[in-house]
Amino acid sequence: MGLYLLALDDEPGAQVYSAATTRDQAKISWDIAKRMVERSPGFQERYGISPLAHSISIEGNAAFFKPLSRDADTLEGLNPHGAVIDELHAHKTREVFDVLDEATGSRRQPLLFIISTEGDNSAGVFAEQVDYAQQILEGRHKDETYFAVIYTIDPEDDWVSPEAWRKANPNLGVSVFEKDLAVRCGQAQKNAASQSSFLIKRLNVRVGAGNAYFNMLAWKELCYHPGLKIEDFYRKSCIIGLDLASKIDVAAKISLFDLGKDWAVFGRFYIPEDAIERGNPNYDIYRGWADGEYLTLTPGNVIDFEYIERDLKQDGKNFHVTELPFDPYQATQLATRMMAEGLPMIEVAQNVRNLSEPMKELGARILSGKVKHDGNPVLSWMMGNVVARLDAKENVYPRKVREENKIDGSVALIMAVSRKILAAQKKPSVYATRGLLTLPGF
Repeated sequence: MGLYLLALDDEPGAQVYSAATTRDQAKISWDIAKRMVERSPGFQERYGISPLAHSISIEGNAAFFKPLSRDADTLEGLNPHGAVIDELHAHKTREVFDVLDEATGSRRQPLLFIISTEGDNSAGVFAEQVDYAQQILEGRHKDETYFAVIYTIDPEDDWVSPEAWRKANPNLGVSVFEKDLAVRCGQAQKNAASQSSFLIKRLNVRVGAGNAYFNMLAWKELCYHPGLKIEDFYRKSCIIGLDLASKIDVAAKISLFDLGKDWAVFGRFYIPEDAIERGNPNYDIYRGWADGEYLTLTPGNVIDFEYIERDLKQDGKNFHVTELPFDPYQATQLATRMMAEGLPMIEVAQNVRNLSEPMKELGARILSGKVKHDGNPVLSWMMGNVVARLDAKENVYPRKVREENKIDGSVALIMAVSRKILAAQKKPSVYATRGLLTLPGF
């Protein structure tokens, strides 16, 4: 495709790029194109193409096809007619994608290719593109300029079956061999880390960070309800979990509503404006979420808790807040002020005793599709970042693999679930509710 865009697409001075995070990665597909040209003398002669050391060029047309990476001297001044971005899931920033995507404005018919397996990050530019593609494929959005093909399995598929493998590997038996998949699938069934790798790399399933605790395929396919709106729950009872783990990063407020068999959850997140600056490892995703109003920005370099307090007061007016569990770290003064406002603040210490059982209950409900969410990308990212610390008694505790993999929203939700479980355990005896305990002899 790169060679076609270079020589046959009738574009004067075509600039075509094979792009990746590093030059070595960018040269993988470009080297294949170069070898194709070197082995095709007729092609070289017909179009005046020269395979050079770092460029495939058409001198008479000032056209070229080059590898391009983020570590190049500069990404500015490009005028691409076409680009092939390889393994977009590995791009930790959106810099290469944005430069190429935004630099095509002066071309008559630019074409941008993205080739990638899935990754373990539910945020970032690749996840954004996959989610956009799915909206188009499902008919939720119309964009005639965007063509998408996604080879993966469906939620109801048995991932150990060869039938499922073929869905995600249309070239099975040609360039992908069933025997190799069978060996790796066997390893995946015996080892959690191997299972995560098999699902991501062989079946194109986004499962979250490393050994993600929650089933993110179920979270995405079974629990996501596009029409869910928190406004539809006004005057309803809810529990609000609050995690203010750091005043210099993300704070989370999660609302949990009981629908009978199911739960509905909504998230709201806060971050200081100064955190959205280059150098922050999450700069790109924070910037995008702030623009999309998924993050509430507070002035300065620390979170202004007045914004959170204002929203909590409004929640008290909009809903019947039965309990408001909070992590006491960083939140003591806020909790004191909110209790003065009449909100039912409940301190929940961050320990295995308080979080293990609710974390297991939440995981089971997600797996069975009994949790409903509105697709908030910040909450989904945080759910995918949760890994479990397991002790000798098989208790679990939410952890993260890297500091930048925030889980504040997940912790706030787990705290809300903990209070939900405790409330259910404290329901009065059936004998008391029927008046039997007042009879003589009781």
